[in-house]
Amino acid sequence: MSGRPIRRQRRMAALVFMPALLLSACGGGSRADAEVAGVVLWRASGSLQCEAELTTQARLDEAVAALKAAGVAVQSAQCAQDGRMRSAVCGTDKGEAWRVTVAAAAVDQALTQGWRRVEPGQEITPMACR
Repeated sequence: MSGRPIRRQRRMAALVFMPALLLSACGGGSRADAEVAGVVLWRASGSLQCEAELTTQARLDEAVAALKAAGVAVQSAQCAQDGRMRSAVCGTDKGEAWRVTVAAAAVDQALTQGWRRVEPGQEITPMACR
């Protein structure tokens, strides 16, 4: 009977460490893969409640054109929202933004243009432009 607790411990250890072992074998793509995948950045659109819509396709196109003029290669662009709750008060921020994906090599240049990185846990969810 003394061998039974040892077997149980070994099984528990296998259950705990096996997923970690399997996950460690995933990923590890090359730097070239990261360059192709791009980096997601965002910038507030400036839309305020009870005011004219600013999160439009035309304004998104203007923001992308400004990035391209600064030498930033934009892979994709979308209108977005930050997912945070807000009180319904005229003149306050609506939480709408523009979301772009750029090559990793162009991130620093985009940051100088007022764009920000999407931080871990931050929601910048694509939405239809207004």
